[in-house]
Amino acid sequence: MKSQNNNQLPTQGEYKQGRLLSTNITRSWPKEEKDRIDAIERKMVFTNFKQLDGGRSRNLICTAEKEEDAKAICSAINNTYQKGINPEAVEVMNQAINHAKRVLGAIPNNKKSLAFKSLEISVKSAIEAIKKDEL
Repeated sequence: MKSQNNNQLPTQGEYKQGRLLSTNITRSWPKEEKDRIDAIERKMVFTNFKQLDGGRSRNLICTAEKEEDAKAICSAINNTYQKGINPEAVEVMNQAINHAKRVLGAIPNNKKSLAFKSLEISVKSAIEAIKKDEL
């Protein structure tokens, strides 16, 4: 997973998995090009996406190895916000995620999916501890 040069993840706004937008420009592309770009976009995680500006305001958070990983990242973070966990706890989790991304960067590609699943379990455990005020 490639992290952007953000010191921390944003603590507000919905996280979304990337996708190719249908615009005047993209509608003219050949199907193969649309599919290729859409596959790249679906591995990306964004926040602050606005449909009105065609996604120009979005902030790239990270690029995952697989589409499923990007989807899991969005789901985990969005679920945290929806459950009303306090912003300080979310900030602690964001710092942990940034650290985990640096660690994942050192893992060989053929082992990253297993490492990501382990990270996902750890994040879920942290969320449960935060909800119980154990952290």
